[in-house]
Amino acid sequence: MKKKVVLLLAATMIVSALSGCGMTKKESEAMITDISNADMLKTADEKSLINADEAVKAFSDALDKVKKEKNITIDTTTTTNLGEGDKAENAINTSKLKKDVTDDKSTASVELTNDYTGQKSKVSGYYDGKTLFFTSTATNESTKKDETQKIKEEMSFDDFLSIIDSYSLNLYEENIEKASLETEKDGSKIFKIAYNPEKLQATMQTNIEAAGQSLPDGQTMKVNFSNVEAKVNKDGNLTSFAFKIDAKYVSDKEESPYNYTIVADFTNFGKTKVDVVTKTDDYKDASEIQQEQAAETTTDSLE
Repeated sequence: MKKKVVLLLAATMIVSALSGCGMTKKESEAMITDISNADMLKTADEKSLINADEAVKAFSDALDKVKKEKNITIDTTTTTNLGEGDKAENAINTSKLKKDVTDDKSTASVELTNDYTGQKSKVSGYYDGKTLFFTSTATNESTKKDETQKIKEEMSFDDFLSIIDSYSLNLYEENIEKASLETEKDGSKIFKIAYNPEKLQATMQTNIEAAGQSLPDGQTMKVNFSNVEAKVNKDGNLTSFAFKIDAKYVSDKEESPYNYTIVADFTNFGKTKVDVVTKTDDYKDASEIQQEQAAETTTDSLE
């Protein structure tokens, strides 16, 4: 049943195919503006340029550090746009994770939302140290009414964190064309990375094939540009990052734009309070839900 739980939570985050303060709205908008520029680093000051391995190590070390933080809030927003006009498929996925780890107990709460071309769903969860209690709400397309399920399942804290890990980002060093580092007055550092489109395109194709998937015959993906920006504070904590791919699917008949953006904020270090669920009597055990679903499938097949 754990696989079904994982899929249910992950479904709100994935569409086919992270002591300091995070970004303010203004800073976030500025970062997205930076990475949306195909020429982001073409005019960068030569003194700010660094080797790709230096940028990757700094980002990876900072990301590992915040992942190990015992008390932290992590907000992630992922936006996916495929196609245009009446054929456009758009999705906005958000995640808010609150984590509090003490010597006695590891607790956390999470809220996930998904808006896929106007169809909305929401999942909220609370992990009490041994059991995940989560509520899933989605609109029934037949009745146009919201339907809610409350489910509980015992699992380890690591398993819980793996389910909602929407803030990991693997920087492919071999695909980086240029990277820069700027140090601000307060000691924080801004890293910017621009990918080589052709190399990133080849890596994405390899990843698609490794996942056992493939593009339709005659269709290819062309990457126009892809950028990353990250901010690390003077204490070495990653406080924010943004990543964007601007691409298109190309076939003999048409071209379809594809844009993917992820922004993550890491905030409230040492000040995070988990959203606790106190009334859990109406949560059904995951195995019970599984049995109900199996019975419904059997009934439907007989009708």
